[in-house]
Amino acid sequence: MTGADRTLDPEPGDSEAGDSEAGDHDHDRDQNHVPGSPVGPGPRSADRGAADAAGAAPEPAVPGWDGAPRRAARAPAASGGPARLRRRTSLALFALLALILLAAGVVATTARRSADRGTDAGRWHGTELARPVPRPDFTLTDTSGRPFDLRGETQGKLTVLVFGYLSCPDICPVQMSTIAAAIRHSGVEPIVIFVTTDPARDTADRLRGWLDHFNGRFIGLRGTQAEVELAQQRAGVAVAVAGPPGADGSYAVGHATQAMVFTADDQAHIVYPFGTRQDDWAQDLPRLVTDHVWTRP
Repeated sequence: MTGADRTLDPEPGDSEAGDSEAGDHDHDRDQNHVPGSPVGPGPRSADRGAADAAGAAPEPAVPGWDGAPRRAARAPAASGGPARLRRRTSLALFALLALILLAAGVVATTARRSADRGTDAGRWHGTELARPVPRPDFTLTDTSGRPFDLRGETQGKLTVLVFGYLSCPDICPVQMSTIAAAIRHSGVEPIVIFVTTDPARDTADRLRGWLDHFNGRFIGLRGTQAEVELAQQRAGVAVAVAGPPGADGSYAVGHATQAMVFTADDQAHIVYPFGTRQDDWAQDLPRLVTDHVWTRP
């Protein structure tokens, strides 16, 4: 086996061959130092002194070292020195601090969400009224042409009352679609009544067809302009006002956009403004039925 082979793949226990070839590599004296002996050639015997005087090559004092002066090998310098070490330490501490703050943030967020869920369970998603509104007493005509006495027909039952008109570009269709979806998801189906504030254009047939897009059990009511205005007054909402007609004869109608909810005690304790989310409706509907505070005496 050649010296190159031994350098690449040394065999365990081949110490003498390793020592004989150590002089071919750049090692310092400490690497060849024998424990308990001084570094370097040390004191020589008289025979070795005579041999030196005769010009003979001295016997190596340390196996593997021929006595020739060697340049001390330098220990590998730390990359970047102390300054770079300090920088690495600072970065490590900063990263650890960031992880601690991140973990604290996650814990705080989780706790806050849990607290919010607890709060949601005890509050309503609509607007609670300081003074409840009694179930209104008015009679209009349903889409089949039959008189509909709102108080008499819905007494003691969960009822949602909405005012609007069929040509409404956004509020009315969104409101009714949201309520219909909430009913499907909650499994609670209150009586839903839609009173048109534009009876001149909203015929019984048009009203029925429009409501069927949302829920076939929704009740549509209409009447004369005077009757509709009286119904709004008795419900305690602002009376609708028609805007000026355009060149094509069309006009908009400003009307109350909240949905009033009458519970089993025949009072409206909460109104739901336009924009109330479907999930909020779905959470509140079961409670509006079972809340013992609002049950009928």
